[in-house]
Amino acid sequence: MGHHEPHESLLSGPDAQSRLRAVIPYRNDEPGLRRDGSQKVRRGQKFLVVTNRKLVQASEAFDHADEAEEFQAVGMRCRECLLALVRELTQGSDLDEGEDLPKAGDFPPWNERIANAIAPGDPMEYVRGYLKTTGERGWRLVNWLTHANNATRHDAELGLSATSHIVSNYASAVLKRRAGAPERCGRCKSYRITVDWHPELGLYVPRCEACGAVKMPVLRHAGRKQKSRSSHRNTSPA
Repeated sequence: MGHHEPHESLLSGPDAQSRLRAVIPYRNDEPGLRRDGSQKVRRGQKFLVVTNRKLVQASEAFDHADEAEEFQAVGMRCRECLLALVRELTQGSDLDEGEDLPKAGDFPPWNERIANAIAPGDPMEYVRGYLKTTGERGWRLVNWLTHANNATRHDAELGLSATSHIVSNYASAVLKRRAGAPERCGRCKSYRITVDWHPELGLYVPRCEACGAVKMPVLRHAGRKQKSRSSHRNTSPA
């Protein structure tokens, strides 16, 4: 096999695990989705931990791939990652209940269910359509890659990139919804809203990247509402 330089992307290299957290942040609770897009929370788990592991494995497989069958194996890893994603987002939620559920290995209908829950209603039509389309097209791509006898390194890179993008889309949407993140900062009106993990609260908290304002949760204690303590400025971006 010929020598090649490692794939220098967000998901590869010796620090692939830590850089991957920009796509799938760690947390201690894992949200499942209800049909209305809200979340149920199961304590003591990490966020998308299996999906995270599968995506790292796909990236590592890509870094060491030199032959067509090895590029096909990248497609298989990506396929497993997407199936893990839908399992982790729906397990223990309303989306995993009822009759006529899709088969466990049938990604497209699960993709539709999740997109409908994350982006419901007429105002979210284009967001919902984008999530569905990118998920469905990415799934087709990695399935083709798995069986492509003439697969190239570029094909494998494209499949890995598509898989990462799908996971990132859903992870970001779920985290922001779970944290109640606003679209704009109420203080400076910036749209640069991100979500940070606060271990002292056991919660993700929205933060404005422009002015630093944070939206701290209001917790009930002894029958009265009290602001949660935090080392961050207690200025709401909402």
